Amino acid sequence: MRSDHDLLITKLDAFTRKYYKDQLLRGALYSVGLLILAYLVAAGLEYVGRFGSGVRTGLFYGYLLAAAAVLVRFIAIPLFKLFRLGKVISHAEAARIIGDHFSEVKDKLLNTLQLRDQSAVDPRHRELIEASIAQRSRELGPVPFAAAIDLRRNTKYLRYALPPLLLLLLLLVAAPSLITGPTQRLIRHGNEFVPEAPFRFKVLNAELIVPEQQDFELEVALEGDVVPQLAEVIVDGRAVPLVKEGPAKFRHRFRNVQEAIDFTLSAEGFTSPSSTLEVVPSPAGGCFLDRGAARLSGPPFRNSAQCRRRYCSCRLSRYLVHCHTKRRAARPGL
Repeated sequence: MRSDHDLLITKLDAFTRKYYKDQLLRGALYSVGLLILAYLVAAGLEYVGRFGSGVRTGLFYGYLLAAAAVLVRFIAIPLFKLFRLGKVISHAEAARIIGDHFSEVKDKLLNTLQLRDQSAVDPRHRELIEASIAQRSRELGPVPFAAAIDLRRNTKYLRYALPPLLLLLLLLVAAPSLITGPTQRLIRHGNEFVPEAPFRFKVLNAELIVPEQQDFELEVALEGDVVPQLAEVIVDGRAVPLVKEGPAKFRHRFRNVQEAIDFTLSAEGFTSPSSTLEVVPSPAGGCFLDRGAARLSGPPFRNSAQCRRRYCSCRLSRYLVHCHTKRRAARPGL
């Protein structure tokens, strides 16, 4: 049969567990508030600043370190101590906390614990001390130690968690782009992101293909709620204004195209993805098309114009004749 003192120690251990449950619950509320607030700050800074990869990397890992520190301080430590992993409060410390709530038993509880320690070092008076401990333990038995901690008191700490949580939910409903865009950029912090334009570049040409040494008319439309009045085409770092043909339509003539041209479109600081104007060989005088054969074989045929037939695998889906003409080294005129 367990002694009265053993029952007293059991009640103190139960109080200790409830003490750490209280800390864990309070820490969870603190953690929710701090983590959401730190997240909103990081996302807000990225939304306003649209930082480069280096700054976004710093924000990302800074948030992870802050989150780890918060979780360790307010979640991990109380959780470990709840399962008595690591150092926990002593019975004497628990008695002092209980005594702050039940002032009438504070001294009696501490004295009972002290007598137990004294019995171990004074064997001559052990029986007398044990009797005193048993009497005090019986007197303390009806006292509900665990009642010294009221878990419902933690509702007052909701004021630290609810405002950031409600703000996050409000932003996700009313203006999700304020959250989702910066979050994606922070998660993919190593990538470079082109700012999203309030309008869209649309190339109207069915195909970006031009025969060699011919001109090509590029047709562009801008679509969106706000359409710029000026637009440019950029080739090799050189910007050339597009000719405006309508409220949202532009054009540009590439002259005497001799080789493939990589270009981008630009307006009001926004740039389109790169496009390529492809060049296919042009038929020349003295040469002819051979459409009957599926594949040419044998040695090249040369005529007086120094031409030869050659199969050209391109989107024109036909055989073209490539003439040996001297190419100019310069990029075709814009």
